[in-house]
Amino acid sequence: MLGWRELADKTWQAYQALPAPTRARTLIKCSNYGQAGAINYYNRGRNMPLAQSFNGSYLFWFPQQLLGYQHVINIDDEPDDLTAYFTSYQRVAEVVNPYARELGAAIMVGSGPTPALLMRVRQEHQEALEAWEGTAAK
Repeated sequence: MLGWRELADKTWQAYQALPAPTRARTLIKCSNYGQAGAINYYNRGRNMPLAQSFNGSYLFWFPQQLLGYQHVINIDDEPDDLTAYFTSYQRVAEVVNPYARELGAAIMVGSGPTPALLMRVRQEHQEALEAWEGTAAK
């Protein structure tokens, strides 16, 4: 897909811009499995965490332990304003290839996530998993 290599390279650049001692404690969360798959595929030879998503079967691979993350790289077409959940949160890049399906997808970097964010992520993951499995409360 056009733009996926660009997305992966810009995610890699955002990851490399983080302080080296804390990079390994970074969660890369994408709004869909296509983004996560592209980032993982095109960065497969680079030393960085795998991108995650609540979309599709990626739900089953999402980390269960969220404590200890110091950074979140959030990839989203329409990112929420999560500024209140971090000590620092900013857009660092976006997909600009005019032919890309992911045109405009933002790459947001947050540092110092709050416990409230980690609880929100855990809750949203559980709700998405229940909806996928058809066990959500009606």
